[in-house]
Amino acid sequence: MIAAYVGYKVAGIAGAIVGALTIFLPAFVLMLCVLPVLERFAELSWIKPAIRGISAAVIGCLVVTLLQLFPQAAPDVPAIGMLLAATVGAIVWRAPPLPLILSGATLGLALRLVI
Repeated sequence: MIAAYVGYKVAGIAGAIVGALTIFLPAFVLMLCVLPVLERFAELSWIKPAIRGISAAVIGCLVVTLLQLFPQAAPDVPAIGMLLAATVGAIVWRAPPLPLILSGATLGLALRLVI
């Protein structure tokens, strides 16, 4: 997103397109090259435990990051309420992220007008 923004500021729409392509295209091409080999690796016996370990490490990193961001994400009681509501909506009702984000933005703006 930043590359597209900087590209837009430097050269308009064409710069935004070039900026976005230079960020995303290499990873996309790399994944296209790796996918055929990935299927063969999935059949190896040591891959599944490695993936489980990697998944646990990633979740641990996310938890630490979320704990560090919590004071800025929920600075007051209404924000904590919205955080809990969004969490329940995402986990219990499997609500997609976009409606949750838009609902939070709308409620945040409404609360700012009221408070």
